[in-house]
Amino acid sequence: MRSRWIWLPVAGLVLSTTANADALDWANGYWGVSPKDLTSEEYKDRNCEDRPVSINIDRENNIYWSQIGDDTPRSAAISDITRTSFTLNYVNETRTMDDGRLHIWTIQFSNADSFYWIREDWKSDDTARGTVMRYRCEIKIS
Repeated sequence: MRSRWIWLPVAGLVLSTTANADALDWANGYWGVSPKDLTSEEYKDRNCEDRPVSINIDRENNIYWSQIGDDTPRSAAISDITRTSFTLNYVNETRTMDDGRLHIWTIQFSNADSFYWIREDWKSDDTARGTVMRYRCEIKIS
């Protein structure tokens, strides 16, 4: 039987009870795109019900692991850790930014239950671009 995830927007819910929690603590879990953002072809199946992204942080080695559905897991080196963000350099990255460098991504949390991605070269322009917001998938039904 296929597992199903349900997207529940829970404003301000902080799952970590540690006063010193940071973005690496918050990142662990399953994440999906809000149903209101699913009109884009790029995100159409990236919701909590169909294909949430699973994120796991290896703090000891500063490694980020992610997997979307049954896709091959990806790993990345973690750097520039703050309370609300961290930067990733994916292993075996082939995509390039407009300036020719390999993609470098920052995960920026709005709170413990929502984040968006910012590509490194987007930080230098005036548009303050980021990807569609990701939300924590709260409930798994087997």
